[in-house]
Amino acid sequence: MQPTFENQEKVIADRNSELRRNEVVILKAPDERNSFYIKRIIGLPGDTITAKDNKIYVNGKKINQDFLKPGFKLTDNEDGFYGTKYSYTENFSIRSLAKTKEYKSIYSSAQLKKMKKTNEVPKGSYFVMGDHRSVSKDSRYIGAIPRSKIEGVVKYRYWPLNRIRAY
Repeated sequence: MQPTFENQEKVIADRNSELRRNEVVILKAPDERNSFYIKRIIGLPGDTITAKDNKIYVNGKKINQDFLKPGFKLTDNEDGFYGTKYSYTENFSIRSLAKTKEYKSIYSSAQLKKMKKTNEVPKGSYFVMGDHRSVSKDSRYIGAIPRSKIEGVVKYRYWPLNRIRAY
């Protein structure tokens, strides 16, 4: 979730909060046992999602993403460090994701058929993305997240002390 959150920061989340678009949530990682991810809710159940030309459209309307500030962030790979635009989002839609091998391994053929037809976030699930879009393992790859896998909404960052903040 860089640059919003960095590794080793400590947060407090509310398990009983209503889930809203743009909220930052803690979720059980569906692909890593005993791990958690921190992501931002982009789409609610039944929303249509499309990304085009580095902009995201929910239900046909461009959403404001003030939390994505222009700039560069370093990320590592096996060869060392390289610069990457952290806010860059490749084009996609729920419809196009339903054709990927990742989605085919997560969803049933009936679910995939419905997503291809409607372009909607599945019922009872949330489409989440990281703020470091160019490297985030999020709903584009791990599917929409069922409500039961969302542990809570981030309300405070309390560590490190120089980054304390309420959300």
